[in-house]
Amino acid sequence: MRLLRLPRSTRRLQFCCVALAVSVMAQTSGEESPMEQPVFYRTVKVDGLSIFYR
Repeated sequence: MRLLRLPRSTRRLQFCCVALAVSVMAQTSGEESPMEQPVFYRTVKVDGLSIFYR
């Protein structure tokens, strides 16, 4: 494997880059995305019975 022939400092740099990328991806995946469409809740009375829907 070519990775094993690289100088130690290069392997450390590659490891740090991968660790940083994984860390950034983990942080951004926890964020909630903004809602694309608002949700509306409605209540309708049918024969005296309240029906709640969205």
